Amino acid sequence: MTSNDRVEARGAAQSGPTTSTISTAVQFRGGCVRRHPQVFDFTITAVVNAPIRTEGAEAGMGPDSDVMQSLLQRVAAMLGHRMLWWDQDDDQLRRPVVWPTGVAGPRLPLLRWQVRPTAENVAMWIAGWLIAQIDSISPDSALVAVELRESPSVAAVVRGVDIADCNGFPGLRP
Repeated sequence: MTSNDRVEARGAAQSGPTTSTISTAVQFRGGCVRRHPQVFDFTITAVVNAPIRTEGAEAGMGPDSDVMQSLLQRVAAMLGHRMLWWDQDDDQLRRPVVWPTGVAGPRLPLLRWQVRPTAENVAMWIAGWLIAQIDSISPDSALVAVELRESPSVAAVVRGVDIADCNGFPGLRP
């Protein structure tokens, strides 16, 4: 076997897929404490591309479906009844909610907001939070899309170039 044969054989062995796509969803209930006693069902779906590693110490590392499920459950726990924010909820939450400039208006505490953020605003915040978490797990993995669905009809999808704009959203402050 010549060195060219080895190169061709090695190239043929690597001709399979180099990334895997993980799609994960979580459902949760949300509502408002005072002004809106009704409860809504929400679904968050996230799609991530992660490199397939077969060699070395990093083999198989990166976000898998269990990790993504855990991340989405953390998002759902953070949002909870806060999906329908009104100024009266601030006392109940005991902390301000801050939205980034240019997305839901200037950075103001929740106390000054009279209406809830749009589904698109919330989906972009979720995308920004997921980007930060995924990047800390596997920097070469990428969030491809996020869908926030408020059953049965309202949905917001963040994907493509919009994903990059979501990086660094401050979201909830402790």
